[in-house]
Amino acid sequence: MGQAGKPDRAVGQVAGDGDAGRFELTKAEKATVEADLRTAETQLAALGTLAERARRSVGSCPRCSAQVTGHDLLTAGLCPHCGQPLSELTAVRPAGPTLDQRKVLMLMGTLGAVLAIAYLASK
Repeated sequence: MGQAGKPDRAVGQVAGDGDAGRFELTKAEKATVEADLRTAETQLAALGTLAERARRSVGSCPRCSAQVTGHDLLTAGLCPHCGQPLSELTAVRPAGPTLDQRKVLMLMGTLGAVLAIAYLASK
């Protein structure tokens, strides 16, 4: 298997039956490998959960009302039926009344005038 049996010899070294010497891990190295394995298993489980949840319906298309899955929303970004961009589903909409831009500008102008008067009065 492979070039001149190199993988077989490597397996033999790990198993301890090769004539090129034994491959042994120290306790610290073994603990590190086991910790890395547990981390990889945890990450794999998390990815499995994410994939499962991505298959669920998360809403409907704003244009055609077809059901949209988490996969459609997160990876494709388009409705699978009509091709409509799904950015409207994630856009933040104001919950209540919004600020009137004219009133905000008037407030800022008034605040500027008050600060100018206070500055001039302090001189």
